[in-house]
Amino acid sequence: MKMKKQEKEIWAGQNRLCFGEDKILYATLVGDLSAEIVNTLYVFFEQNKNENMVDGKVRFFVDLTNSGKPSMEARKLTYALSESKDIGKFAIIGMNPVARVIAAFFMGNSRKKGMKFFNTREEALEWLKK
Repeated sequence: MKMKKQEKEIWAGQNRLCFGEDKILYATLVGDLSAEIVNTLYVFFEQNKNENMVDGKVRFFVDLTNSGKPSMEARKLTYALSESKDIGKFAIIGMNPVARVIAAFFMGNSRKKGMKFFNTREEALEWLKK
């Protein structure tokens, strides 16, 4: 997939990644995630992060309401992205209870402490903007 430098939005299958006017990176993930999809989203992030940093860090909003199962490779790439020194706060919504348990374990092992689950988009965005 080709991208122009400084694009504000990209689609990889049904998955969307975009930088909002509020300089928050929005990810809406739909269906099962492959390494190819996550890699496409990661390349977009790398190409656009510097223009969209606030206090040197990108704030990240992830909507998993309609997401499916990520492949093992996709989980590894996602973990690498979340551990990036360029990521500040990381807000997640839309997880079923089983996925929350798995993600909580993942977050507990992360060096990042600015990662949280939220029940609503509004709560997540309010926290990200603080």
